[in-house]
Amino acid sequence: MRIYLALAASLASFAIACGGSDPINDREGNSPQGGGGGGASGDGSGGMGLAGDPNSGLAGSGGTTVFAGMGAGPDLDAGCGTSSVEAEQVIIETEMEIEETITEVQPVALYVMLDQSASMQTAGLWDPAKLALKAFVDDASSAGVDLALDYFPPIDGAGECTGVGYDAPAVAIGRLPAHAPNIHASLDALPVAAGFGTPIEGALRGVTSFCQTFQTNNPMEKCIAVLVTDGYPQFGCSEDYAVIAQVAADAHAAGVTTFAVGLEGADFALLDMIAMAGGAEDCSTAPDRFACDVSGGASQLVDALNNIRDVVTTTMTRTVVTTMVEETPLECEWEVPDSPDMPFDKTLVNVELSSPSGEVALGLVEDEGACAARGWHYDDFEEPTRIIACEETCDLIQSTAMARIDILLGCETVPLE
Repeated sequence: MRIYLALAASLASFAIACGGSDPINDREGNSPQGGGGGGASGDGSGGMGLAGDPNSGLAGSGGTTVFAGMGAGPDLDAGCGTSSVEAEQVIIETEMEIEETITEVQPVALYVMLDQSASMQTAGLWDPAKLALKAFVDDASSAGVDLALDYFPPIDGAGECTGVGYDAPAVAIGRLPAHAPNIHASLDALPVAAGFGTPIEGALRGVTSFCQTFQTNNPMEKCIAVLVTDGYPQFGCSEDYAVIAQVAADAHAAGVTTFAVGLEGADFALLDMIAMAGGAEDCSTAPDRFACDVSGGASQLVDALNNIRDVVTTTMTRTVVTTMVEETPLECEWEVPDSPDMPFDKTLVNVELSSPSGEVALGLVEDEGACAARGWHYDDFEEPTRIIACEETCDLIQSTAMARIDILLGCETVPLE
C-alpha cells in the first residue's frame, strides 16, 4: 500500500496583523468572539454577534461571519506571519489482483464428403441433405469452423480409388460464416444427384489424405473427415470392409479423426467399422450403433453435423490475473504540508475551516482519544505525516456547504480549548 498526494498544493501568502487580534478569525480587525469588532460601517458602528449564539451573524458591514451556533474556535497567538496552504487530500493506493476467465474456441476444420449417387435422388434424400448442410453452415454456432465440401462419386468420373481427385474438394476450405455463400452456391449448382456407384474406398482415402496434408500445414488446427452416404461400396474400388476400415485406421494413426454418417439405406455395419477405426466418438444413442445414424430422415443430418462440430471443437479456458490499482481518498485526512517558503514544523501548524459563511480555527488535541468538536490531531505526534480531523469535526466539515480546509504554517500551534 502506498500513500501519495492527490492534489497539487496551492500557496497563498498573507500577513497577519499584530496587536493582539486573532490572526485566523480577525482578517479585518474584527473579533468573532466579541460583539463590536472594528469593522467600520457608514456610522462607524460594526461588529459580530456573540460566539456560540445560534442567532449570531453579521452585525455590521465590516464584520466577519461566524458559523451560526458554533462559535469561533480557539484563538491563535497574535503577532505572527503565516502561509496558508490548501489542504491536500490523502489518497490510499491499493494494488489488487483480479482473476478473469477467458474462454477461447480453437479452430477446427471439417471436410465433408457427401454421397451424390443416383440413389440419393431416387430415395428423396438429396434435397433434404442439401438443406441440412446449408442450415449447418448458417448456424451461428458454426462460426469459426473451417469447412471444405466434396461429392462422390464425381459425375465427371474424376475420382480414383487411390483418393486422387477426392483429395481436392469441390469447395475449397474456408472459415464460416464468411464461407457459407460458397457452400450454398455449390449445392445450388447440383439440382439432382446423378453419380454412378458408391466408391467409398476412394472417397475415404481422398478425404483423409486432404486432412493429413491440412494438419501438416496447420499444426495448431485439427481436420476432421466426415463421410456421408446412403449406400454401401459398389461399382469400383474395394468392397472389402476390412480394407476400407483400415483406411480410416491408418488416417487415425496419422492424427486424423473420421466420422461416418449414414442416411436411409446405408450399411451401418461398415460405417460403424469406419467410425470406430477412425477414432470418432460414439455418434448414436442406439446401443448397437456407433456411426451417426440419420436414417430417420435426411433433415437429421444437420443434427449429426452439429453434434460432430460440438464434439471436435476444443474450448480452452485460461485464467488471466490482472493487477488493478484502487485509489481511495481518506475523508478528513490531509498530508502534512511543506513548501519552499516555510518547511513543515509540527509546532507551527494550525488548521482552519472556511466557507462562504466565514472561517473557524480548529484546535490540536493530543491524539484520537482526546478528540472533541473542532479538534484535530496528527497520525503520529512524534513523526507526523497526516493531519486528521476528529470525528465530530469531520461531521462538521462534511455538513458545511462549500467547505474548505487550509493548513496555516508559521504560527504557534493552538490547542483545542
